[in-house]
Amino acid sequence: MQFFFLFIFSFILFHFSSFAGDICIKNNEGIFCGEKIQVNSNKTNIFNECVEFKNKKICGKSCMKSLWGADCKQSKYETCISNFNGVICGFDCKEHFGIAVCASKPQYKCKIKFNKANCGIKCQYKYGEIQCEENDKNLKILR
Repeated sequence: MQFFFLFIFSFILFHFSSFAGDICIKNNEGIFCGEKIQVNSNKTNIFNECVEFKNKKICGKSCMKSLWGADCKQSKYETCISNFNGVICGFDCKEHFGIAVCASKPQYKCKIKFNKANCGIKCQYKYGEIQCEENDKNLKILR
């Protein structure tokens, strides 16, 4: 009788403590093992990739390449614009009559007025220029 209980106990312990066939994930919080998780097929996964344009390698997420240029998102929240002047990716991208501009950070907002473009915080058109309280020094412009 003891042998039977020992056998059953060992079987149950071995069966439930084994992670064979399970997927384990290691992150900064620890190692987690369990059932295979299915990813929702409706979501778009963004992977790192690289493209080359005029012997220059550009890497990021969801890269765009055209005859006139190439660029990649550095964040999944960025957008890209492609026109006859090239391709740029960034935040709050705007395009108007051949001018395109994208901000380097999400807190910056872009404005285009006539042939002027700028990104920053609290921007407005004054005296023929777009002036901002804080300018985005790393904005991208296509003219």
